[in-house]
Amino acid sequence: MRLDDMLEVNSLRDFSKASRSVLAILKQRTGLDTWMTTRVSGPDQIVLNLIDDAFGVCRGDVLSWSGSFCRQMVEGNGPCVALDISTEPAYASAPNGKSFPFSAYVGAPIKLEDGELFGTVCAYDSRVQPEALKDELPLISLLANLLGVLASYELRLLEVERDNEQLKKESERDELTGLLNRKGWNHRSSKEASRGRRYGQPMAVYILDLDDLKQVNDLEGHQAGDALLQQAAEVLTSTMREHDIVSRLGGDEFAVLALRTNESAARDVFDKLMSAFTQANINISIGYNCHHLGRDLEESVVAADKAMYSMKSQHKKGNVAC
Repeated sequence: MRLDDMLEVNSLRDFSKASRSVLAILKQRTGLDTWMTTRVSGPDQIVLNLIDDAFGVCRGDVLSWSGSFCRQMVEGNGPCVALDISTEPAYASAPNGKSFPFSAYVGAPIKLEDGELFGTVCAYDSRVQPEALKDELPLISLLANLLGVLASYELRLLEVERDNEQLKKESERDELTGLLNRKGWNHRSSKEASRGRRYGQPMAVYILDLDDLKQVNDLEGHQAGDALLQQAAEVLTSTMREHDIVSRLGGDEFAVLALRTNESAARDVFDKLMSAFTQANINISIGYNCHHLGRDLEESVVAADKAMYSMKSQHKKGNVAC
């Protein structure tokens, strides 16, 4: 297949398609076992696209950034082309290398237009490589730079799209609390899950349920119950970040999708929410689940819902430990 067939004009308008085309080109030119594009997010390196003939890596897999060859490459501790990693101390000692039978490595950073690191184009092979592989570095770097330009363009469009979406949310708002209603949650969370898969952005789902709404409605009336719901909504909006998705699904149940939130940050958000509701003197049960980009978001919602009911059961038994 010719290079211009693999890198069609239409693919240059779409980061994901362009990424796959770039990998196909580099795979054909070098013959290396595994080529991938990745996204760096905090301590994680997320596999966006790949051609893997040897190591069993999957799209959506989350690898350790701190233990990666790519981090060593980006920080200048190892070369972009390592023909034999056993001769490169930075790579020979990298933790990720101990999990796979790597003998050679190639990598180039994907940087956004403002210089921020987006991710990498990288390759691995189980065989030591010939000196001629170094001749491919200018092309690899050029393609990585082009992906960086395209990612910058798409992320700018993404922000514009989000701003425009914000203008047409009236039909997706809960009248009592001002939060997204279930329709709004389904629409927004579905879009963000798709974006997360595309750009390797981690996220976490939280399901929250007020413990005392029925009791307040029965003893103090529905006006007091409405006031409790509004207070809970205020706690949520003041605690979560502006770009997170906060919704009242109905009754006394709320949902949150925390964007750009990895596993360690997800627990911090949980603790922050529990603390905020405690300070507001609102009894609540919260469950959360870190969303794996390779599965359907609804699976994470169900897992978070189960965790919430587990906490509610503990509260009913008088055990309020988190």
